Amino acid sequence: MLVREPSRSHQLRYVLYGHITLHTAELPACDAVVDAASGQSDAPIRQALKAVRDGGTVLVQNAYAPRVVLSVPLRDVFRRSITLRGSFSYCRADGHDDFRDAIDVIAKGGDWAALMTRDRFPLSELPQGLAALNNEARHRPFKVLLTSDT
Repeated sequence: MLVREPSRSHQLRYVLYGHITLHTAELPACDAVVDAASGQSDAPIRQALKAVRDGGTVLVQNAYAPRVVLSVPLRDVFRRSITLRGSFSYCRADGHDDFRDAIDVIAKGGDWAALMTRDRFPLSELPQGLAALNNEARHRPFKVLLTSDT
C-alpha cells in the first residue's frame, strides 16, 4: 500500500502490521492498484499507473473533481496492457447526496441494510475479505465492510 500522506504511515502500520506492506516512496511493480485518493489533481492515478506492472489492473474507487484530466498519454496505458477500471461510488449533485442516502438506508435497518452490512472484516484481514468476495460457496458476500482493528 502506498501512503500518499507520510504522517498517516504510523496509524496504518499499527492497523495493518504483518498483513500489508506500506511504502512511502517507490512501490514494487504491483498486480493491482486501488486508487482511493481522488481529489483535485491526477497525481494519485498517475502514481497508480506508475506502480502497476505491465498487464496489471488499476481500480479507481472514487471520483475525481469534474475538471481533472489525465495527463498521462493513453498510448502508454494501452501499450502496457493495463486494465483501468472505475467505480463511481459517491455523488453530490442536483440536491442528492449519495453518502447521506446510504447512511439513511442503513439507519432505517431492514433486510437491505442487513445484507449491505452483514459481512465485516477488520482492515488487517483485507486478503480474507477479498477472498470471501471471490468464494463460489452458497454464501458469497454481496459487499464486504472493512472495519478498524482498534
